[in-house]
This record gives sequence, C-alpha cells and structure tokens, in this order.
Amino acid sequence: MIELITLGILLAIFANFVQNTGVNLQKYSHTRNEENRNYNYVTDKIWLSGILLNVLGALCELSALAFAPQSIIAPIGATSILINVIYSKFLHNNRIDMKMYISTGIILTGNIISVICAPRREYVQTNEDVYDLFQNVNFICYIIFFPLLVILLNIYVTKYNTPRRQRLIYPMLSGISGGMNVLFAKSLSKLVFFYIENHDKPTENERTDSLRHFITFLFVGAVIICSFLHIKWLNMGLSRFSTLYIYPLNKSVWIISSILGGIIVFQESKDFDDKPIKATFFVFGMLIMCMGIFKISSEQISQEVDVVELKDVDIDVIK
Repeated sequence: MIELITLGILLAIFANFVQNTGVNLQKYSHTRNEENRNYNYVTDKIWLSGILLNVLGALCELSALAFAPQSIIAPIGATSILINVIYSKFLHNNRIDMKMYISTGIILTGNIISVICAPRREYVQTNEDVYDLFQNVNFICYIIFFPLLVILLNIYVTKYNTPRRQRLIYPMLSGISGGMNVLFAKSLSKLVFFYIENHDKPTENERTDSLRHFITFLFVGAVIICSFLHIKWLNMGLSRFSTLYIYPLNKSVWIISSILGGIIVFQESKDFDDKPIKATFFVFGMLIMCMGIFKISSEQISQEVDVVELKDVDIDVIK
C-alpha cells in the first residue's frame, strides 16, 4: 500500500509540473496576442500546446488518484505555486520580490505538513464500494451544494461584471469545477483500476452490469464537462490578469474543494477517527498553505485591477 501511495505522490508531482507548464503557455499566448484584434486563442499553436500539456497532466493526475487518497493528492497541488513563480519571472517577466519568495516558502511548508499528515487508508476496495458511495446521502449533499454554488457565482459575475469581481470569481469558478473533476476522475480511475485487477472474475447479472456501465459513462461525461468548465473559466481569468494572482487563487479553491470531496464522499476522514493529533496537524498544514496562497495572490492586486479598469474605460471611450 505504501509503495502505491508513493507512486501516486510522484505521479501527482509530475502532473502538477506538466499542468502548470500548460497554464503558463496559455497565459503566454494571451499576452503575446494582447494587441491582436483578430486573436482567437483556440486556433493559436502555443495555446493548443498548453492544452495538450493540461490533458497529459490530467491523465497523470487521474492515474495518481487510483493509487493514493484524494486528501494526499490535493495538497500536492500547492507545489505548482512554486513552479508558477518561476514561470512568472522567466516567461512572463514579472517582478518577484522577497515577499513573494517568503509566501512561496510558507505554502510549501504547509504543503509538506498536510501531505505527511494526510489520510493513508483507502476505504474503497471494490467496484461495488465506488457505486455505493454515490448512493450515499453525503454524495447527494455534495452534488447539490457545489453545482448550486457554481451557478450562483456565475449569475453573480454575469450580473455584476467588473474587473474586481472577475479576478475573484473566475479563478474560484475554475477551482470549484476542477475540484469536482477530481472527485469524478478519482471514481473513474478506481473503476478502471478494479476492472483491470478483476477482469478475469465472473460478472454479475446482465441488468446490473448494464446499469453500472451507464453510471460509468456518466462519470466520463462529468469529467469532460468539469474539465471544459475548468479550462474555460481559467482562461477567462488568464486573458485579463496575471498568473501570479489567478493561478494561486484558482489552486487554493481547487485544493479545498478536492479535499472536501475526498472527506465527504470518499469518507477519508475515517482515518482520523483514532488519530486526533494527526487530524489537527493536517488542518494546521492546510491553514498555513491557505495563508501563504492568500498572501501571494494579494500582492499588487489593486494595481493590476486598476490597469484593467482603465483599459475598459479607454475601450468605452473609443466606442
């Protein structure tokens, strides 16, 4: 079990490196074509390269979720904040001050504590366990609350469409969609893992088997929809604001919603039942990490938003 968890952690680290590279290529595409009125990012080769890296990273993350609990994989996402700072300096020529480096160190400290104290035990051991989870009241509450939150935030940013709200809501929407995607991807990866492990065993009656195949296809559909929304809202933020703000906020919401998915639906919190100290340090590590993310994402926000608002005023005057 420990060896599988280690494999999952290594895959997650690689996935975060690849995905962050993809995100920064998408941002570079937006910045490079900022003055091009005919720019359509879905046809730009650099942007498409970034998307391909996102897909590769997502596949690695999908594999990582088959080997390790969601509550371990999610905090590892904070390591991409360090990668993002490096890309911001050398690819986007952003100025990185000492406060930024200190905030990054805080994030990595919280990340290490969270990963060390995260649940190690998996309570889903068969396909039946996966299907049973999604008939549980915990999942019903989860699937009502998070999509409703996405709908309300989307209505809010559509109605009150200002740069200050956009730079907050777009990465939040992307992060929540990404967190939901982790839940469905985890379920899908477990089903694939158990199918490969037990493919030579006799199946149940045809009716039950058909129903479960249908549910599996629903998982696939949910992963596709959540991935699309995650990329869409992330790019709406990246096209207007710096990755130094958008990406950390996006990742913090992604981490929190991913961990909540693991704790609520996959019931990974059971591993803390007889380990209160471990649970306390896990929460402590998450709080440290969120504090660092908040500090790094709040640097120079007001100046950036003011610039975007001035651009909007100029456009309105021209019109």
